[in-house]
Amino acid sequence: MSTEIFLTPCSKQGGKSRAYQHLQNTVVDGVEIESEHRPSATQEDEKVSVWGVTEGNSHLWERLEEGNYLLFYVGDYKYEYVTKVTGTVEDPDLAERLWPDYEPGETGGNDPGDPWNYIIFLESPVRVDIDSEEIHATFAGHKANYPQRFMPLNDQAHQAIRSRFDSLGNYFEARTPSHVEASFSGAKETEPSPEAALASTSEASSSSPGSGSGTVDREEMASDLRPPDRTETTVSRIVRNTTLAKNLKERYDYKCQVCDQSRQRAPESRYAEAHHIKPLGGSDPGPDAEENIVILCPNHHSDFDYGMLEVDPDTLTISHTYDESVDGATLTVRDDHDLSAAFLDHHNDTISKV
Repeated sequence: MSTEIFLTPCSKQGGKSRAYQHLQNTVVDGVEIESEHRPSATQEDEKVSVWGVTEGNSHLWERLEEGNYLLFYVGDYKYEYVTKVTGTVEDPDLAERLWPDYEPGETGGNDPGDPWNYIIFLESPVRVDIDSEEIHATFAGHKANYPQRFMPLNDQAHQAIRSRFDSLGNYFEARTPSHVEASFSGAKETEPSPEAALASTSEASSSSPGSGSGTVDREEMASDLRPPDRTETTVSRIVRNTTLAKNLKERYDYKCQVCDQSRQRAPESRYAEAHHIKPLGGSDPGPDAEENIVILCPNHHSDFDYGMLEVDPDTLTISHTYDESVDGATLTVRDDHDLSAAFLDHHNDTISKV
């Protein structure tokens, strides 16, 4: 069977969702479990990541295979973690120890009332930044842009991702934040190789902070549910000309120069983002000037950041890796916007993956 993505909802809801607390405690932080309860692949690990589902989802749990992906939805139309299945077991005693607030017949607000007896062992999670609209509307053709239950992503979405990114692993790697390094590429769809799979839990626990591993460092990562330690620091922050960006947004009527669409932050308040084509930071920073700025919707801003599109500096033709609706279209540039061809060249040479 082909590798599948299972969508796993655990919305934060102001930090009150118990599902989100469990995500932090038993997946991100990991738990210590006796060896007899673990899959063989995790026997040497100090901690292991664990998730669970109720009896109502046991028919989906039975479909899980080693190497399947769990993609965690945390609310605000965002998927924030992805990891791989290493094994499953039905174990009511272990479930009661891991998630004691789930008791038979209990009603728990937005959370299921039944215990999570159907346990899923996981590799250490990797942070991703995925807009749920991309998963649900663009790839899957869903009307709702969020998962309403634990569910497998449909065949249409799997095919769309593979056709545009070659593999599911390549897609997740493309959606890993730029400050995190992770390699999902080249993984076999039925039996991922260790080199191409997510880094194992043992690698995560032995990695030092800042080592570049995409997996979550259990010792260093502060849980969102617990207040972090504080220390005084001096921060050097780039001061941007917000008036310049606002003026340019108004001239483009808050419409994206790539897709000509605008977003709403409120019924009568539109929203767009200013993107610096040559980044302001680094050893060779670009200028905070109109010639280095394009106005974009959030989706195409992300695509610029991740190198999913480029613009021909001579013809302004857009080339996009997966969005056929804009691939081959022309970037909108007003006569009073003197966009620099040199900065487009810089993006194409150093950032673009097209």
